[in-house]
Amino acid sequence: MQQRDLGYYSIAFWSILVIVLLSISLTLKASSFMISQKDAIPFNVRVMFDLKNAESIIWDGTASLTEGRIDEIRGIGFEHDDKIYAQNHSWRCLLTKKACGPCGEVVTSKGIMLNITSPSSATVILATKAGNFCVPLHELSLGKSIERYNGRLQIELSPRDFLLTTHRAQDDAPAVTEDTSGRIWVCWVSHRKGKDRIMAKNFNQGEWSDEIKVSTRSGKYDQPVIARDTEGGIWIIWAAYKKGNWDLYGRHFKGSRWTRVKRLTKNPSNDIHPKMVSDTFGNTWLCWESYRNGNPDIYLKCFSKNQWSEPIQVTKDPANDRQPDMAIDNTGKIYISWTRFSNDLYRILLKDVQFSIDHETTIAASESPLGHPSIACALDGVWIAWDEIRNAGRNRTEKMDTKNLFYAFRRIGIRCYRNGSIFEPSADIYKGFPFPLKQHAELPHLMADRNGKLWVFFHNYLSGLPHSVWRIYGVYYQGEQWSEPILFPHYTWKNCSSVDSCCDQSGNLWIAWDSDNRDLGSSFLSDRDIYAGYLGSNDTPRQSLHLTPAEVRASDSNGHYPEKSGANLLNSQNCPLVWGTIYQPNNVKGYNGLDGFVMDIYRTVMDDLGLDFLGIGHYLSYEHREYIAWLAEKANNLFSESSRFISLSIPENSQNQLYQGFNDMISEKESAFIGAFVNELSTASIQEALENKSVYIASDKIFLEARIQERPMGSEFNTKAAIPKIDVNVLGTDELYQIDIFRNDACIYSQSPKGKSARFSFLDIRMPRGTNDYHVQVIQKNGEEARTLKSRINAL
Repeated sequence: MQQRDLGYYSIAFWSILVIVLLSISLTLKASSFMISQKDAIPFNVRVMFDLKNAESIIWDGTASLTEGRIDEIRGIGFEHDDKIYAQNHSWRCLLTKKACGPCGEVVTSKGIMLNITSPSSATVILATKAGNFCVPLHELSLGKSIERYNGRLQIELSPRDFLLTTHRAQDDAPAVTEDTSGRIWVCWVSHRKGKDRIMAKNFNQGEWSDEIKVSTRSGKYDQPVIARDTEGGIWIIWAAYKKGNWDLYGRHFKGSRWTRVKRLTKNPSNDIHPKMVSDTFGNTWLCWESYRNGNPDIYLKCFSKNQWSEPIQVTKDPANDRQPDMAIDNTGKIYISWTRFSNDLYRILLKDVQFSIDHETTIAASESPLGHPSIACALDGVWIAWDEIRNAGRNRTEKMDTKNLFYAFRRIGIRCYRNGSIFEPSADIYKGFPFPLKQHAELPHLMADRNGKLWVFFHNYLSGLPHSVWRIYGVYYQGEQWSEPILFPHYTWKNCSSVDSCCDQSGNLWIAWDSDNRDLGSSFLSDRDIYAGYLGSNDTPRQSLHLTPAEVRASDSNGHYPEKSGANLLNSQNCPLVWGTIYQPNNVKGYNGLDGFVMDIYRTVMDDLGLDFLGIGHYLSYEHREYIAWLAEKANNLFSESSRFISLSIPENSQNQLYQGFNDMISEKESAFIGAFVNELSTASIQEALENKSVYIASDKIFLEARIQERPMGSEFNTKAAIPKIDVNVLGTDELYQIDIFRNDACIYSQSPKGKSARFSFLDIRMPRGTNDYHVQVIQKNGEEARTLKSRINAL
């Protein structure tokens, strides 16, 4: 410890000496170092330490500036033995390799983040035990890092961030815009004590306002959006759940007053996922997803001359149209992009809703799921980005591979629509990506700034220590090359929302995102907060974005749509069989492995798999349990449509057995489904079936009804019967190969029926006294199978 303290004195001495020598050198080139306040520019400088080939390096050090000031210093990936000393802008940091069992050695990246305010003529001085380094700010630019010490030290600019929320609440789903008076507005959903509020702040003359309660009452709210009007006001619109239905509500701010909350949709079906933009003619446009005619479609309405228009139906296809995004070009033309599944293909579609309302353009099509389209208009045309699950596919029976679908890698696609043709960037966005970004880049958000650069912000999954995290990056395309990825400050454990952005009147780019204030070294999850990031304007000359023609898979509008599952199959009790699957939303927990997004799970279950219900699992022990349960309940409400599709939480008394059987099936097969015998397609009826174990698990939609002592196989009960009776009824999707009855995991009866159906009864005359577990398994000749849950029988 004494040696380390002596090291700090040495670092301080050399730091002062470097500053003095550098100041003398700079004095020969400039007459004064005094800066006025107007010359001070906020920067974030990110300094990352690397090992290269060394076993360990002590990176203890001190940071200073030749001009301006250091407002804050933070550690990146710091662990328990690493320290930040804010008073003198110094730190203690040891970087070393770590053993990781069979995976070998792992290097934990570490670094520091400097929040500074200085002119671009300033120089950052890093005096460390590994060496002393000078970094002139004018050499740094967003998307371009510089190296020192043979690459062991990397320095780059990062968005200057403002923390907008500090109370103990879960703040989520931010949106940002600028009004005509130059104020920056950010709104978000704030969850506390089982209720949501819509909140907002604005940034004016260098200061953020106090929080504004936009929703006058607390409730259950989702995904606010924000846009300005040409008279200095703004609209904030969100989805609210009232009396069993989601509708859109909004509030208008004009001058210095807020209007009352206004209900904008009144259809009995759910109206969700709004997007909003403003044109140059004083109109505010709103689009959203609504389940009105038996399937989701995209709708549009306009606020003009102080009133909202009637809804306009943008899509009328019998397939499900979801996830809309909207942009307006400089001529006032409105474009909407969305996703559709039909003809066994996922598509990203585009429509000019003003002048060609009936014409749709396919931007991309794939058998692998495409989703989360984002759209932006630039001088080069209309740009659309999306993400694709690259590992998903279909198995030999043409069912979706749910194993790879729910747990898969994602990549970003990006294309441009111009004059009726489709192009893509001539440069590969992935060329400069490090390996983790090449595997997991998802949830893109597009933005075209006023200097001609096209920005793409996205999430990146990283398996961290001790938790998994999602990081946010930004890249921009200018001329014929992509920038290096720009890492945002702060990481997140929830991967359900992307960033939002806008340009201010000076051409500066503003970004809003949410984070739990955690990096790779953090041990605990904290409450979520809202951040606003600032990227200063860049006066580089405007350059045309280089494009190359893109090939788009041809689409057929008259295609196959998935039929509802097994409601026409009736058991002996005249109860319909409905099909579903189960899911545990790890993407809002972030501990282990990859999961799909909650929205994608619903989209796939309803659209591609054509199922009737989805069961959401509960975590029995985790941090932020109340909030995660609230998110699951909100998702259930968002995607349930009466008599069409049901989403519900799995009863805790059946969760373990369902997941055990489901995981056993999915480990051997490409997909797994839950068959449930119900009275009707409703939440209460499916809930009752799950609680009573009147369900089974199958890799294909095989009909399997098995009962023991006239109770559903899977139930637990006591019996005095010495010889239990098991009734089995099977209707397969292919020829049956074998039907087995198991007691305590040992086969006690087997038959090989001919054809696709079988019905029989079995008496277990050798049942021992005590507790016995029974289940039935069906195997088809094509390898597909079905299994009941285990029934526990206590023989008295």
